[in-house]
Amino acid sequence: MSEELKYNPYHHHWESEFYPIFEQWLKDLFKERGFNGLTFNNVRFAKVTGIRELDVVGIYRWNRSNRYVLTSIEVKLDKFSDTLQQAEARLCLFDYCYIAFPITYAIGTILHDLILHSNTIMKDGIGVLIYDHVRKQTWEVFSARKSKMIDHKPRQRLIEQLNGLSGGKLYSLEPLLQPKIDLRGKIDIEKIIAKAIPLEEITKKKEVKK
Repeated sequence: MSEELKYNPYHHHWESEFYPIFEQWLKDLFKERGFNGLTFNNVRFAKVTGIRELDVVGIYRWNRSNRYVLTSIEVKLDKFSDTLQQAEARLCLFDYCYIAFPITYAIGTILHDLILHSNTIMKDGIGVLIYDHVRKQTWEVFSARKSKMIDHKPRQRLIEQLNGLSGGKLYSLEPLLQPKIDLRGKIDIEKIIAKAIPLEEITKKKEVKK
């Protein structure tokens, strides 16, 4: 899709502005979990099972084998349903798939969309990320679950292209000998809400009620 079609005049943002932000979230996740991996954003390459572009991609080598774990983050400014369908289509290539939005969109309709599509999100294990530009924080609202739909031949072609994109660094990555965990932990919604609403505001509201 061209950059012209990725600009949202209502929110005054380009979609590509958020690629580095969500890529950084993925880098931090890799670091936290002890994964020695690579990340990319705004990837454009030859056709891979109908996919020509990827917003954010992460990959690391798992254990002693030559098995790689891939994560995809599809970033959009709106159009939750379309974004979810794109993520579903990538479950055959990626172990973990996320969809991601800036909070400028999320404030208005994200709750409605999450409720409307919650069955699909949970059934397919699609993760949902929201970036809060005020607090400079990325929230993992739904954790991604490992895909059981991998198609290994096109996936291997994708890995080869990512290796070329990395200048051969991918195949020389050290394996993860003692992995901490290969699953996304469940999100604690109460903690997110507690962090999202300053304690001072909560205290003031309680004092007013008294």
